This record gives sequence, C-alpha cells and structure tokens, in this order.
Amino acid sequence: MWKDAFKNTSIVLAGVLLSRFFVFLYNTLIIRQLSVADYARFAFAVAVFNWVLIFAHLDLYAAVSRFVSRNRSLNRSAEAWQYYRQAGLLAAFFSVAGIVVALLIAGLREYPLGALILFMLSLLPTALMTVNDGYLKGMEKFGLAAWVDISSGLFKFAVIGTALLLMDSLALTDVLSLFLLASLLVYAVSTVCVNRVRGAINPRPLKFRVQTAKSLINYSGWICLTDLMTSGILLSGNLILSYQAPAELALFNVVILVYSLFQMGFGAITTVLIPQVSRRRARNEKVRMLGYRGLGYVMLATALLICGLLTFPWRREVLLFLFDKPEYTEAMHYIAILLIAFPFRLLTMTNKGIVQGIGQPRHVFRATGGAFVTHILLFVPGYHLFGLSGAVGAMVCAYLVEFVLIRQAATRTLARQSAGRRVAVEHV
Repeated sequence: MWKDAFKNTSIVLAGVLLSRFFVFLYNTLIIRQLSVADYARFAFAVAVFNWVLIFAHLDLYAAVSRFVSRNRSLNRSAEAWQYYRQAGLLAAFFSVAGIVVALLIAGLREYPLGALILFMLSLLPTALMTVNDGYLKGMEKFGLAAWVDISSGLFKFAVIGTALLLMDSLALTDVLSLFLLASLLVYAVSTVCVNRVRGAINPRPLKFRVQTAKSLINYSGWICLTDLMTSGILLSGNLILSYQAPAELALFNVVILVYSLFQMGFGAITTVLIPQVSRRRARNEKVRMLGYRGLGYVMLATALLICGLLTFPWRREVLLFLFDKPEYTEAMHYIAILLIAFPFRLLTMTNKGIVQGIGQPRHVFRATGGAFVTHILLFVPGYHLFGLSGAVGAMVCAYLVEFVLIRQAATRTLARQSAGRRVAVEHV
C-alpha cells in the first residue's frame, strides 16, 4: 500500500511544489507592491476567501475522489461520472451562497467594493476546479491532477506578473480583481483534463439526483466541518489580530506564508490516500498506518532545520530581500516555533487520509474540533502574555492535540476494520 501511496504522492507532490513555488512568487510580488496596511487587508480577505471556500465546495472533491475510485474498481464508470456531475451542481449552488457570506464577512473592513466582489466571485470557478481535481484523483490520474495544481500557481503568478509589467505598480484594487482571471484560467485547464479522462462515457441528461447528492453530502459534510476547524485556526488568528496593529496582522500572515512552504506536500498525502484506501477497502485488502520510527526520523530532521534557521547569520537580510519591508525581518523566529509541530502534522495528515478513505470522516472532525477549541482557548492569553510568540505557540499546542486524537481514531478504526475482515472470512 505505502509503495503505491509514495509513488502517487510523489507525482502529486511534484505538482504541489511547483504550484506553491509560483504562489510564493505571486505573494512575494504582492507583499513588495502593497504597503503593510494594504497587505494586512489583502491577507485578511484571502483568509476569509479560504474559509468560505470550504462552504463553497463543501469538500465534495474528497467525496468525488472516494466514490469515483470505488465505482471504478467495480467497473461502474457511468455511475462514477454521475457522482462527479452531481457534485458539480452542488458546488455551484453552495458557491453562490458562499459569495454572499464572504462579502458580508470581509465587508467588516474597508475594501473597494467592486474589486472585492470580483475577488469573491472567484469562489465559483475555484470550487468547481476542486471537484474536477477529485474526479482526476478518483480515476487515479495523478499526473493530470499535478498539472492542474501547477497551473493554479502558475496562472496566479503569470497574471500578476504580466499586469505588473504593463502597469509598473499595482494597488490593492488591481490585486483583488486579477485573482478572478487566474481562477477562471485554472478552471478551464481542469475541465479540459476531466473531459480527456472520462473517455467514451455516454452522459445521461443532467438531472439532480437526491440519493446521489445525499451520499455525497453525508460523506463530504464531515470533511467540510473538519476543514472549517482547520482553516478556522488561521481565520480566528486573523480576526483577533485584525483588531491589533496592522503590522502584527501582516507579520503573522508572512510567517504563515513561509511556514506553508515546509508543509506544502501535506495536502497531497491526504488526497492520494483517500482513493487508494477506499479502493483497498472495496477489495478487502489490509490498510496500515505509519509507525513511530518514521516520526522519530522526521523529528530529528526538523530539529536540525530549526537549529539551522535560528543560527543562519543572514536570515534578516534574506527576508528583507524577499519582501522589501523591515517589518518582516523577525519572521524567522516565529517560523521556528511553528516548525515544532511539523513532524506531528505529517503523521496527522497520513492518518486523516486513512480514516477518511475507510469512510469514517466524523472521527477526523472530532479530533480537529479538539484542536480548534485548544487554539481558541490558548491564542488570546498567549498573545497578550508573549505577543506573536504566544500566538504561534497556541497553534503548535492545537496541532499536537490534533495529532494525539487523530492517532487514536486511526488506531481504533483500523482495529475495527481488521476485526470485521476476520469475521467475514470466518463466515465464508
């Protein structure tokens, strides 16, 4: 199992790495172009967008990936296609509602209204693109999924870079408006890939099927709630810091931006494991977790990385060169604190993929909910006592709680599956 998972994760990870590289360049350009106050507003708008995006696509990509993989293993390609189409209808409906919610939340701050509307309209093509991604991974076309991921980062960077060449400088209004164009281009690429993969399926007339929609929502609803808790950790931090000095909010988001480079492959792990575990379960094959030995190796490598970052003599100069703002030169200290959670986050993502692939996403939600509550309880007192060090320390504590709870859930779930398989064999 882990051999196939490693191979497919490597393919998806290659796409993620290239995509995040372009996204990092995209954000670097924006940080250099906008003032600290404007970047704080942009970062808050992005945090709202990412949080509401979970409502918009309802994590249907995970349900599509699972049901497409399961039906494909049973040679029911037409049924798999119906799941994909129904998910697209649901994503379009929820996106419209999500746009309204996003405008209401972001409207609490001062934004140019027209540009903000265009920015939040990007929820629709982005949500539909995630459904396309779920179909590609359910069909185990991980190479095409990787190309779609690359295009996501590439188009953002290309659009903002082209605009910068044409206009010399960019304002917050320009950055918000151009985001929609990049989102539409990525959706177009993903749709071409899906139509290439579906082959000779003769599609039935598109009708809303209540039973199919119910199956999708019953599965994806728990994953959606899980992602709301996960992204809620970042959004709640942004909301709390938005009432502080803009420089604090901007610095916090720069820290998250750089830290995300170290965990950019985490999403690839889960999205690969869900269809593979689902397929193995459909075939009654054994599923195994990663052991503590692997955790030990990652912890050692992380400790060396943290020491390297803290002792690197030109860390402030590098950050000043990248972001061109002296306010961000202390970010490396906070990044080192967040990296403490890195090895535990890695195993958390593998265990999430296993539990969700088996079909028990509610257990993942409970664990992530525990992490969210931990973060809420610790963030405000941590920030007031220790500043941003206390704030990111609260995030580390939340991630450690999530690791413990997810590990326990995965152990129990696999034990029950193993017991059920033995009973089935005895009955046969």
